[in-house]
Amino acid sequence: MNIEISHERIKKLQRVALVIIISYVVLYYGLLLLLNEKYVVIATDIMSPVGIILSLIIIFYAIQLHSSKPSKRVWMLFFLGMAAFLVGDINWAYNELVRNENSFSPMRDGFYAISALLITIAFFRHIPQKSIFSAVRSGFDVLIAMVIYLSLEVTFILKPIINNSALSNIEKFYALMYPIFDAGLFIFIILVYFNNDGDKSYFKSKLMIFIAGIWLVADQTFILMLVLGTYESGMWIDPLWAVSALGLSFVALQSAEFYLFPAEKSDNTPYSNTGISNKRIIFTYGSSIIFLAFWCYNYLHKEIVSIAGIIIILLLIIRQYFSLLENQRLMRLVIQANKDLHQVKSRIEHELKTDYLTRLFNRRYIDGALAEMQKSTVENPSTFSVLVLDIDNFKQINDQYGHNTGDQVLRQIAEIIKMNIRNEDIAARWGGEEFIVILPNTGESLAYTIGERIRSEIRRYHFKSDDIDQDSIELSASIGISERDSLEQDFYNVLLRADQGMYEAKYAGRDRTVIKRIS
Repeated sequence: MNIEISHERIKKLQRVALVIIISYVVLYYGLLLLLNEKYVVIATDIMSPVGIILSLIIIFYAIQLHSSKPSKRVWMLFFLGMAAFLVGDINWAYNELVRNENSFSPMRDGFYAISALLITIAFFRHIPQKSIFSAVRSGFDVLIAMVIYLSLEVTFILKPIINNSALSNIEKFYALMYPIFDAGLFIFIILVYFNNDGDKSYFKSKLMIFIAGIWLVADQTFILMLVLGTYESGMWIDPLWAVSALGLSFVALQSAEFYLFPAEKSDNTPYSNTGISNKRIIFTYGSSIIFLAFWCYNYLHKEIVSIAGIIIILLLIIRQYFSLLENQRLMRLVIQANKDLHQVKSRIEHELKTDYLTRLFNRRYIDGALAEMQKSTVENPSTFSVLVLDIDNFKQINDQYGHNTGDQVLRQIAEIIKMNIRNEDIAARWGGEEFIVILPNTGESLAYTIGERIRSEIRRYHFKSDDIDQDSIELSASIGISERDSLEQDFYNVLLRADQGMYEAKYAGRDRTVIKRIS
């Protein structure tokens, strides 16, 4: 299928469908207002099936354009439900226009019941899943709303139907189908309302709620008028079912357009795995029906509203408990996220101050450490020494054996330095083959001892590399040392003097330690 052509075709169909819906509503209600009672019935019996037929044509065409098999199955449920509703409508029109009857018909009401079942299941396929605690909390929101709904339903609809001696048992059964399946629509509306988080991929939720709401209002008003004996064909509720069907056809076209672009489809779209499972449908809807039947059987003679009030209070308490569990779960997630963030922050900070090759500190850290020592010495005057070490003739190592061998030698030098300094001393790679050690609370004599220990160890050490055949490489180091003067304010000068001492050691013949003092 050519996506660009299909996209334009769907856009055009959407505009046509919108025009059809508006024209249909205006024409239908115009006929109800302008025609007399005799012709209003004829207009109603013709216009209602026509609206359903138009919606079936559009939905069928939209199904062919859907690229998602799950979405096709859902819209096929809507199509079959509407087809069953059309059969019931045609039977109603035939009985009313030809046979001049509008009494109970098992065939008509049976198809209406099948239609309600299929449409309700299809609506339920639009409900997204959430976390277990959110789902439970939403479930209690639904239960609270359902208790209110059922208490009113039992009081004003179910009890009058059951107590109506003029109705046969089969008539009562079909009459009860309306409020039972309407309970399913009500559950759908509440669940979608509580679960919709504004995800752009779930962009049909508000329109689907509106359509289900129109259907629910039409059903509830119809059954209430039947109970009161005030319903007649040609009333304001008659166009509502067809308008809902046409609204569904418009959503079908929008969904077809959405599924032409699977790359833009997220995991939170309707008809994907986020849809509510059949088991959840059976559990939620089945438990509601059992609850309704139990209520009718046990509390038919009692004050329903009072009982409902007690149940609502209990549900609110239980819901609050699950809200607390949800808050605790979210708090644990926040704590864990903060912990993970702190670990990442610590790791990044460590990488920023660590030399990637030797795993000693780097120059950035040394600059910061000297600045901190300078600040702290204002309140707590103390001395310290700096040791600067440079590997003698290191360029020859790189030139003769390669840079990989040079890197291995630098890592071994770093290990020698770490093994010969104290825990409080700060060792860093200054750059290239040059290293630096800050020795807190250390005078030049002790610093000299530490420097000599490091230099001697380097001189004795047999450096090895995986890239050379000979047993070892012998190296030496030149070291410069300087102690901070008690009146010295700029600590960086101590480092510069130690660096000068290192160069003096080089000029003096290498492989030695030189103390550099303030001249």
